[in-house]
Amino acid sequence: MNHRLLKPLLKQKDQWIEITFPEAFEHIANALKSYSNSETVFFGGGSYSNEELYLIQKIAREGVKTNAICSFEYLTRGSEFQFDKNDIVPFAEMAGASRFFCFGFDLQSPYPTLNVVKQIMEVYPQIPRTFFNQDSKIFIKNFQAFFRAVNYYLVQHQLIKGIYIEGLGKNYQAYASALLSDLYNDLLAENNLQSFDIEYFVNMILVEKNPVYLFWEKALSLKALYELENLCMLTDVQSKQSCGFLGIKENINSQGLFDMGIFPDLEVGGRKQETQRNGQEASTQDILHNLLDGKYKNGLIFGENPVISLESPEIINALKKIPFLVVQTPYFTETAQGAHLILPATLPTESDGIYTDCTRVAHPFKKEEASAVELNNLQQLSALGEKLGLPSCDDHSDLFLEYISFFKAGCHSHERHFFRW
Repeated sequence: MNHRLLKPLLKQKDQWIEITFPEAFEHIANALKSYSNSETVFFGGGSYSNEELYLIQKIAREGVKTNAICSFEYLTRGSEFQFDKNDIVPFAEMAGASRFFCFGFDLQSPYPTLNVVKQIMEVYPQIPRTFFNQDSKIFIKNFQAFFRAVNYYLVQHQLIKGIYIEGLGKNYQAYASALLSDLYNDLLAENNLQSFDIEYFVNMILVEKNPVYLFWEKALSLKALYELENLCMLTDVQSKQSCGFLGIKENINSQGLFDMGIFPDLEVGGRKQETQRNGQEASTQDILHNLLDGKYKNGLIFGENPVISLESPEIINALKKIPFLVVQTPYFTETAQGAHLILPATLPTESDGIYTDCTRVAHPFKKEEASAVELNNLQQLSALGEKLGLPSCDDHSDLFLEYISFFKAGCHSHERHFFRW
């Protein structure tokens, strides 16, 4: 059943029939007009290019006038996994690392982006590395409790240092007070550790001149990530080159989801939405709650995440209950089988585009093979946008110039360096 799709398919009386692209777009446009803008939800996937993601959010925000737009990757996690480019370690600086500390990685996992951390290890074989839960005596099951215990130890024993303690870091005193009000033994118990385990780890990191903390983002909760960022500020590694932290994201263009605003509260450019525009619903809506509550009558999925069926069956069940569900996908997957209309997607190798890696560096990709589908993803999205009153645009260069104009230059230090918990 998981075969390549080449034509739009419409479900009629539990049978799939081939239809033309114009017919497919007409069906979608009619369905979108049948309900209010607040009853339609859009999903964009991290396997899509920046240009494709930009058009998806443009159709949602300007065509349908809704901010109900997100991805399955972050549906249950929110938009806070976005970091300023100055706060993460760029690949170009990793040659100066003194040790890689790696958290949450299962190198046998099928996720293709895990190849990134493997490539880092191959490029820099001379740099020592420690993979926790694999080649370390410390086993961590609760990363938030572990990093918080480490930070507790650092603060309690006055091992903290640097410009973030001396004033650049915001909320330090409040954070330190809240931290030391915790029960240290309870934090240790979360991972079945003893205080000497934390002391062992602290001694490991403090002797390193340029430690780099690499983590598999999917394995850490948001609060765990806060504590890791706090750790980097407490030990002053955030103020130097060739050290700090970097999260390896789930898909090839997971960062593009942030940069193209595939969240209800983010603008294109990754900034928080400041004003309500075009009659859109409030940006603070809870898409997950609305989805599980059956609020949405139209659902459009572009670039699905197949593993969600294994990890969140309640979300799959909620999607199946949407009266009109559209899925753009290259294959006849489980999610596609529950749709009412399927658009055949092109593969990344079949079109040009820009993808943004986890260090927020953009990479242009050129088409390697002819598209097996009559209309590529951009052409389909552009045609759908036209049905909703948007100007036609399926040229990569024009789209790049359009979305890059939304990226704001200048210093944003007032938004950075917060101790969070």
